[in-house]
Amino acid sequence: MAALEEAEQQAHLDRRVHLGQQVEQLGNHDMVGRVNKLTEENLRLSTAERQVTMENTQLRQRVTDLENDLAAARTSLRRMIRDQSR
Repeated sequence: MAALEEAEQQAHLDRRVHLGQQVEQLGNHDMVGRVNKLTEENLRLSTAERQVTMENTQLRQRVTDLENDLAAARTSLRRMIRDQSR
């Protein structure tokens, strides 16, 4: 009788170990898929960030150019007003 109970307990333990291995394999598979998705998303976001940074740099340069043009136009307008008032 004790041998039967021991065999039953061993079979139960074997089933639990086997089930644990199956769950772990499924978990690993899901984790690998999730890591792959996150890697792809990271790449997409990095590319978008580089593009936005480049656009930002171009826009900042455009603002600087426009500020310089505005300063030059103001200087020219002041000269014209001063020359007109003489």
